Amino acid sequence: MGSLVKVQTFEPISNNRHWQGRLTTVAGSGAGETITLDLAAVKQNSKSRKAGVSTVKIALDNVEKAQLVPEI
Repeated sequence: MGSLVKVQTFEPISNNRHWQGRLTTVAGSGAGETITLDLAAVKQNSKSRKAGVSTVKIALDNVEKAQLVPEI
């Protein structure tokens, strides 16, 4: 089971720069490394819901800021 994370990207993905979800995979190596977030694990804001996706892949070189979200 992955951790809940908040990620802010430099460039938008599906017209959104702010994502929150469960980190499911880290794939690739070097400059091609990506993370996959399961968006269904948390309630999404309206912009994320309008994107109409349940998972999102983000290149690590596109990550501006990331932080863990505590689960209580």
